[in-house]
Amino acid sequence: MPNRIESAAKPTPASAGIAIGQWRKGTGMAPPYFFLSYAAENDDAWLRRFYEELDNDVANLPGGPLKKGSGFIDSAQTRGTEWNRNLQDALAETRVMVCMYSPVYFQKLYCGIEMEVMLRRRRRYQQEKPNAQPSNIIPIRWWPLENPATQQTTTARTLPKFLVSRDPASVYEQQGLRYMMETAAHQAEYVNLRRGIARDIVIAANRFTLPTEPLASLVGVSSAFVPRPVPLDPRALDRAVFGPKSATCVYVGRPGWHIDPAVLFRPPDEDAVTYICASVAERLQTRAYEFPIDPASTGAFDILEHIAGNNGRVVVVVDSSVIHIDPFQTWLRTYDEKRFPNCATIILGDARELRVGDVLPLSASEPRVVFHAPKTADALDAAVETSLAILHDVIALSSNPGSPIDRATEHRTIPGFSGHAAA
Repeated sequence: MPNRIESAAKPTPASAGIAIGQWRKGTGMAPPYFFLSYAAENDDAWLRRFYEELDNDVANLPGGPLKKGSGFIDSAQTRGTEWNRNLQDALAETRVMVCMYSPVYFQKLYCGIEMEVMLRRRRRYQQEKPNAQPSNIIPIRWWPLENPATQQTTTARTLPKFLVSRDPASVYEQQGLRYMMETAAHQAEYVNLRRGIARDIVIAANRFTLPTEPLASLVGVSSAFVPRPVPLDPRALDRAVFGPKSATCVYVGRPGWHIDPAVLFRPPDEDAVTYICASVAERLQTRAYEFPIDPASTGAFDILEHIAGNNGRVVVVVDSSVIHIDPFQTWLRTYDEKRFPNCATIILGDARELRVGDVLPLSASEPRVVFHAPKTADALDAAVETSLAILHDVIALSSNPGSPIDRATEHRTIPGFSGHAAA
C-alpha cells in the first residue's frame, strides 16, 4: 500500500491572501467564478488545501478570472443557523458550482438546497436552449461513494448524470480525491486531475451563462436529493399534466406492502419502489406521479387510457407474490390484454414465478417493455430509467396527432424486448 505523505504537500490552513467566503454583492466585485459546496463533516485542512490549489489553477488558466480569490467557500456560516445573505447571493450568481461528493454530503439538507438552486438555474437555461447540457455543476468524488457491504452507490438518485465517469477502475473512482492527496504515490495523478477540474470550471463558465436565481431567502427551498412525487388523484386527471416529460409509477401489490418484511423494495425511503421511481423521474427532469391500484376496480384502466391519450409514460411495478391471487390475477390479465403502448412493466420477486403464457402472457409476438426480478435497488433504478427512455421513443414515433411532444432524445432506436421471463 502506498505510504502516507510525511514530508511533502501537507495540508495547511487557508492563507490570508485568499478571500475565502468574503465576496459581497454590491461592492463592485465580480460574482464568484466558482462556488464550493461541501458537507460540514468534510471541512478540514485537506479540503481547504484543495480549494486554495484549485482557486490558483483557475486563476492561471486562459479564459479564467486571472486572479486568485475568485472562488467562494463558506467560512463564516455556522451550520444549522439561518443562511447568511453572503452565501445566498454567491450561490445565486456564481458561474459554476463544484460539489464535494461524499456519503454524508447527500444526507445534508443545506447541500441539497445548494444543489437545488443550481439545478433551477440550469433548468431555466435549458428552457431557453432545450438541447443544451450545461456543465456548470461539477461533482468531485471526495470520498468513496459505494457502500462496501452492498456495493450500491450512496449518490442521490435524483441527480442528473452531470459527468461521464473518468475511469471506473482508477484510484480516483475507487478511493476518492482526498485519498490521492494524502498518498505520496498519487501526487502526480492528483495534480493532473485537479488541473483537469480547473479546466472544466473555466470551460463551463465561458460556454454556459446561467441566469441568476432571484432569492428572497433559502428558507423553504427544497432539497434536490429528495424526490417530490405527486399522488395521482383520479378525480383531478384533467388538471394533471402528462406528456413524455412525465412518469407515473403504478404499484401492484398487497395493501400494507410498506411494512411487510417479505416484500422487496419497501421503505425505508431510499429503497422503496415509489421513491426509486420518483428519483429516476427527477434525475431525467420529468414530472413524477404515483398511483397504487385497487385490483377490485377497473377504474385504473380508465386512468391508464387517459394518460396514454396524453402521451404520458407509465411504469407498472408488480410484486410477483400476488400474480396468482385474485383479484390481482384478473387485473393483471386485463392489463396485459389491453397492451397499453405507453406502459412498461417491472416484475419484483423471483423471475421463476413467471412463464410466457402464464398469468402475465406478455406475448412474444410483439416487442414488450418488460423487466424481470431486479435484485438490487440499483438494478431497479436502471430498469426504471431504461423503461422511461424506451417509452419516450415509443411515444415520439406514434404520438397522437395534435398533441405536443418533445422529440429530442439521445436514443435513436428502440431496443426490442421479447417479453420472455428470465431463465
